[in-house]
Amino acid sequence: MSYASAADTAQSTDRRTEKELLTDIRKSLAGADEISNRTLETLNSQTEQLQRIQGHADGIEHNLDQSEFLLRGLKRWGWVRNIFKGPRANQQEKLQQMQQRQQQQQQQQQQ
Repeated sequence: MSYASAADTAQSTDRRTEKELLTDIRKSLAGADEISNRTLETLNSQTEQLQRIQGHADGIEHNLDQSEFLLRGLKRWGWVRNIFKGPRANQQEKLQQMQQRQQQQQQQQQQ
């Protein structure tokens, strides 16, 4: 089927001129563009929300580690264990992970 015969068939069944068809297509494309822009805005706000949640979760995890350290120190000989099993090594790893996440977030925001 050639383009001419397809165009004739489309015009005969739809009864609209080519100009009207193009106008309707432009309206549809504008509507699709508007929807895609709103979707992009929603996704960006959700990404920011997830990043904030991750930051809160990291803070909670830090608080739990600190609480565990303090509770261990209250037990008998706990202060000795804390000397050898302090949260510092754990905290340094977590701090590095948080910094890496923040760098990734900044890179994503720049894109």
